Amino acid sequence: MKLPLSPASSLEMKRMIWRAYRTSKLLGMIAALAVGMSSQAFSQTAPGASIQVSGTDLNSWNGTLTSGAPDKTVGDPLGDGSSSLTIFTLNLNLDPEIFDNFGATNNTSTIQNYTLTVTLPLTGSDILQPGQYTVVSSIFGTVTNGSGGTSNLEVSPPTGGAIMESSVGTQTAGVDLITAPLVFNSVAAHSSQSLFPNPNGPMSEAPLSLTTTANAISVTTTFTLSPGTSTAFTYDFAVNEVPEPSAYALVMSGVCFLILVARLRRRI
Repeated sequence: MKLPLSPASSLEMKRMIWRAYRTSKLLGMIAALAVGMSSQAFSQTAPGASIQVSGTDLNSWNGTLTSGAPDKTVGDPLGDGSSSLTIFTLNLNLDPEIFDNFGATNNTSTIQNYTLTVTLPLTGSDILQPGQYTVVSSIFGTVTNGSGGTSNLEVSPPTGGAIMESSVGTQTAGVDLITAPLVFNSVAAHSSQSLFPNPNGPMSEAPLSLTTTANAISVTTTFTLSPGTSTAFTYDFAVNEVPEPSAYALVMSGVCFLILVARLRRRI
C-alpha cells in the first residue's frame, strides 16, 4: 500500500526533479559552447619558430624559452662580441601569438643596423582559414648609455619605415608601428631612458580580412643603434578570430536560458 505524499514531500520531490533537469540542460549548453569554441582555445606552445637576424636564419626554436633559461645570443655582426642581439624570452602560442623580449648592444664606434624576424609556423587545425580576424600589436622598451660618460643615444626605425612590422601568411597585418627616430641627448653614464612616452609603448589594433589560408605569422623589428648604446624591447603580436554570428546566437541563447532558470527557481 502506497502512502500519499505530504505537501512538503511533494514539493521537495518537484524541486529534486527540477534540479536534475536544470543540471542536464546546463551541462548540455556547456558542451555545445565547448564544441563551438575549442578550435583555438586549447592550443599550446608551438615548435620550430624561425629566428632570422638581417635575413640570415641563425636558429630553429623548439618550444618556449622562459626567463629562467639561459639567454640566447643570436646575432653578432662583427663576430667579436662588440655588437650583439640577445633573446631573453620568446613565448609562442598557437592562438596564434608571438611574445618576445630581446636586447641589442652596440659597443662599436659606428652606428649598427639590426633586423630581427621571428616566424611562428601553423600546421593542421591551427592553420588560419579565410575569414574575419582582429590583429593586435604592441611594443615598449628602454635605451641605456653603456659608455663611461655622458652621451647622446639614438634608436631609429628604417627611414620612412616601421620599427615593428607583422604579417599573417602572405598578408600584411595592417598594425605596423611607425615611430620617428628616438633621440635622447646628454644621457648620464649607465643610465636608462624609456623609449616611448607611454610606459606601455605604442599599440595598434585593426580588423583583418584574411583572403587565403595562413600557415604562419611573423614579426620583424628593424632599427639602428648609436655607438655605446644598449636597448631592450618587449613586443606582443596576436591574431584573434572574430566569432561568427551563429556563435553569438549560441552564447545569447545560453544567457537567456540561465535567466529563465533563475526566474523559475524563484517561483519554486
